Amino acid sequence: MVFLKSIEAKGFKSFADKTSIKFNTGITAVVGPNGSGKSNIIDAVRFVLGETSARSFRGSKMEDVIFNGTTERKSQNSAVVELNLDNRKRYLDIDKDDISIKRELFRNGESNYYINNERMKLKDITELFMDSGFGKHAYNIISQGEVDTILNQKPEKRREIIEEVAGVMKYKTRKKESERKLDDTLLNLSRIHDITSELESRVSKLEKESAVAKEYLALVEEMKQSDIEVSVYDIKNLSDTLESLNKKYLNDKRTIEEARNHVNLLDISINNYRDKRERLTIQERENNESYIQLSREQEQIIGKIELSKERHTSRSERHTSLLNEKDNKLQHKKQLETRFKEIETSLKKSEENLEHLNDEIKSVQKSLKSLNTSHDTDVETLKDEYYARMVEKTSLENQLKDHTQREVKDSRKREDLFNRLNEFNDTLKTLEREESQLNETLNTLNTNLTDKRDVFKQLLESLNEKKANANSLNDKYDKATRYISQLSSKRDMYNSMMANYEGYYRGVKAVLKRKNKMPGILGVVIELIQIDELFITALDAALGGQSQSIVTKSESDAKRAISYLKDKNLGFATFLPLDTIQKRDLSEEIKYKLSNTSVNHYILKDLIETEYDALLNHLFNTTIIVDNYDDGSKLSRELNFRGRIVTKSGEIFNPGGAVSGGSRQSGNSALKLRKEKESLDEKIKAYTLETNRLKEENDELTHTIQTLETKLKEEETLGTSLKEEYDETIKQLEKNKNEKSLTTERIALLNNELESIGGVLSYSSLEKEIDEKTKALDALQERITLLSKEKGDIENLEKEYEENRQKLLESRIALESNIRYEKENLKDYNERINNVSLDIKDIDERIELLDSNYESIDIDALNSRLDEISETLEALGKKSRTLKDEIETVTKTSTEDMNLRQVHLETIETLSETLRETHGEKERTESLLSIKLDYLSETYEITFEKASEMYTDLSNIESKRERIHLNKKSIEELGNVNLNAIEEFETVNERYTFLKREEEDLLTARETLLKVIKEMDYEVSKRFKETFNEVNEQFKQVFKTMFGGGEAELRLTEDGDYLNAGLLIYAEPPGKKLTNMSLLSGGERALTAISLLFSILEVRSSPFIILDEVEAALDEANVLRFSHYLRNLTSYSQCIVITHRKKTMEQSDRLFGITMQEKGVSELISVDLKTYKEREIEGEY
Repeated sequence: MVFLKSIEAKGFKSFADKTSIKFNTGITAVVGPNGSGKSNIIDAVRFVLGETSARSFRGSKMEDVIFNGTTERKSQNSAVVELNLDNRKRYLDIDKDDISIKRELFRNGESNYYINNERMKLKDITELFMDSGFGKHAYNIISQGEVDTILNQKPEKRREIIEEVAGVMKYKTRKKESERKLDDTLLNLSRIHDITSELESRVSKLEKESAVAKEYLALVEEMKQSDIEVSVYDIKNLSDTLESLNKKYLNDKRTIEEARNHVNLLDISINNYRDKRERLTIQERENNESYIQLSREQEQIIGKIELSKERHTSRSERHTSLLNEKDNKLQHKKQLETRFKEIETSLKKSEENLEHLNDEIKSVQKSLKSLNTSHDTDVETLKDEYYARMVEKTSLENQLKDHTQREVKDSRKREDLFNRLNEFNDTLKTLEREESQLNETLNTLNTNLTDKRDVFKQLLESLNEKKANANSLNDKYDKATRYISQLSSKRDMYNSMMANYEGYYRGVKAVLKRKNKMPGILGVVIELIQIDELFITALDAALGGQSQSIVTKSESDAKRAISYLKDKNLGFATFLPLDTIQKRDLSEEIKYKLSNTSVNHYILKDLIETEYDALLNHLFNTTIIVDNYDDGSKLSRELNFRGRIVTKSGEIFNPGGAVSGGSRQSGNSALKLRKEKESLDEKIKAYTLETNRLKEENDELTHTIQTLETKLKEEETLGTSLKEEYDETIKQLEKNKNEKSLTTERIALLNNELESIGGVLSYSSLEKEIDEKTKALDALQERITLLSKEKGDIENLEKEYEENRQKLLESRIALESNIRYEKENLKDYNERINNVSLDIKDIDERIELLDSNYESIDIDALNSRLDEISETLEALGKKSRTLKDEIETVTKTSTEDMNLRQVHLETIETLSETLRETHGEKERTESLLSIKLDYLSETYEITFEKASEMYTDLSNIESKRERIHLNKKSIEELGNVNLNAIEEFETVNERYTFLKREEEDLLTARETLLKVIKEMDYEVSKRFKETFNEVNEQFKQVFKTMFGGGEAELRLTEDGDYLNAGLLIYAEPPGKKLTNMSLLSGGERALTAISLLFSILEVRSSPFIILDEVEAALDEANVLRFSHYLRNLTSYSQCIVITHRKKTMEQSDRLFGITMQEKGVSELISVDLKTYKEREIEGEY
């Protein structure tokens, strides 16, 4: 029966054109001259069966199997081979009678496989032919040279022949797959174990935190009930208190109104008396003024009379005094003019000295500049000369180098000419060069091998180090990622709290949530300000409930928001309209005391940043911040307890002496939440950058590790290649030495001839000139060095000049100062002279006035006027006394009314103070009531009315207050409570439980895989043992048949180890003792291998066999035995034989001839020997 029906090839190796080879039953022989492409048929079969090694096709790369073209044909881009098989006996596990296996390969390396024109993978092809008795490396296909390979293989490799026959490859493949799965299972088991180990500690911790959270929730629920009852009780008491305060407030207000009415009536009476008293006072004042005026006139007249008597006497004395004063002034003026001239002379001399000093300074500066310029010019000149000489020297050196190169070139030319004179000398020189190269190559290879070992070791160490670093980086990355996740969760919680306005009063929260729909709502106070973190606690304490006051643009905006709260019954809120809030300021007295205090303090307004100045001035302009309690106490006393002072830690010193303080819970104010969120954002950003850096570093390390692993494999491959090259070089070196020993005498002759070749030219002239240039350069360098030393001396001289210049400058400054002083003196003396001149002029005017004012007075007329004035004065005196009595009466009555008014005012003031206190108490009560109501509404989301209905029994309130206190204490003792722990514990515990189940499943899988591997080992061992014994028995029989006697057997390297032991072959041809294969001749070895092949086919037949010149080493008698045995195999197998042997051809049923009528292109010729029995095959054909 025909199994291999045909082979079709196109573009495969030498089959350029599409070639179809059709096979029949029996023996098919393929013949042809060497190099015609016979072996390409067997290569085509291996190719289509999935062979991927280019060496198997005698090439360096797979694209070598594609037809590469000839001088007359172009190369092709692909190779296609197709096998057509008859599968009616179902040799292959495909339910079809005809099977087509095809493979195509392209030059880009792409390879496609097809089964019945359906595209498949290489794995599908391999699995199809596995344990089928035929495949790319099966025993039914023996390529040229593989017969001897069977005998030369290592025993462990040779056992694969029996494994293929035993059909255990699928079991070994399944075992490898199971081992791979086992490795994956163990890896997953290790990973899950690491995760469960970590989760185990988390589960334990979260379980505890979950229990604490549940206890916390229970305490909170218990405290809620008591707290609501206490709140209802407090609200009712506050409502009663507020009602009482309202009544008292109205009574006090009514009494104040009555008192004010009395004061108004008294004010009218007092004003009437005041008007009358003012009229009388005016009359009295006019009367008194007349009296005073006449009295003065009386005194003046008396004075004139007396003055007239004295004036004559004093005039002469005054005239004499003025003349004396004028003489003194003239003398003083003369002295001042003399001093003015002296100062003017001195000033002129000082200016001349200043001009001389300026000339000296300019001279020193000019000398200094000249000194520097001269020296620098010398140095630059020498440097220019030095560089010029250096260029000349470099030019000479280049000339010398060119000269040398020309000489080398000429020398090589002479050597080439000389070498061509004697062919034998060339050959000898070639041998020496080859020997030298071989020695160098050998040394280089030896060094390279050592270097490769060192490099391999270093690479291995570096690889291990990088892997350790990569593991460390992974750990750091995982930790950083987990920390970022924790920070992100916390930030999300803060974002949620800020978005939901947690901690705000109910009314405030309601307005803020509709902020975008309410024009003019700017936000709460705490959201609109910024302050340094150091003062947050102080700010919280200072603001108190005002931190949640809502800032609006105008009062109308506030009104709309209040209406919304009323209409929706959403609570209470305080608003700060920017257009109505008033500025508050400290009194001037407090400001003065603050400016003189030693206590470090701040005005809260100055610490806050905001765009709303009205808000700053209203809320923060009167609050003083100090560092600590002691500073606050001291400053409060200095201000006489009249200022509001807050410490950084939150204590408050109120006006009037009240002090608030104690421990504060870390509240969730908007400002604190915002600060903490910003801090979290910065941390997340920093850690994100760190994780990115770690990831980049890890990626770089991973790339480095991959590079190192690739390089490690390359170095290993290079090391193997170098070792092979080293061994080959030693062989070549031995061969070279043998050839060289024959020409030893000729080497001496060669040396004599080489000595006769020309010598070296002299370059002395160039070298001498270069030496002269070098000496000149050295001399210039010495001069430059000398000038550098002179530079130091010049610098010292410069220093002296500079010191002298500084002294001259100092003298100039002093002189200029003296000049300015003398000019000021001149100006002063000039002014004094002018003043004295004015004084003299004034004296002259006074003398002239004294003479002109002298006149005579009428004494009698003055005495007559004195009598008239005396009578009028007496009448005015009587009238004055009458008016004074009337004023006293009016004043007494007015005073009585004023005293009564004061009594009423004091009553008003007392009641007003009481009213203010009542109003303050009322506001505080209302505030407390509002706070209580908001607290009840916002904390527990229940109205007072509903709470009153639910909690009617308000007895034992104090015990409930105590219960609340105890619950709070219990909650505080619980510490930080993670409320997410309940849900997180359930999640983590669920994952932990799932992973534990996964771990158990993996443990079960591990045991299952180990069991499967054990079963595979048992099956392989069992089948191998059975097949080994069968093949061994057949080998003994076939060996005797092929050799005509003798003994042979197969043995294992380890008796009884059918799983891993290698295969040994022992043969004893007729007339020889049982011996190792290495001692047999080539023909005996080939016939032994053929015997083993036939033994295998007897145990497990193959539908077809392909043999490539396996009988080439046999003599004619053994070829005849081979061909006869081959004929016996045709009863169950197709036999395809590539051969040169006549006896083999004679046994063939069909001949295929492979020729190359066109160079490089194989062509097929077929002959059916059954049809043409009469034809004889002559020669090799």
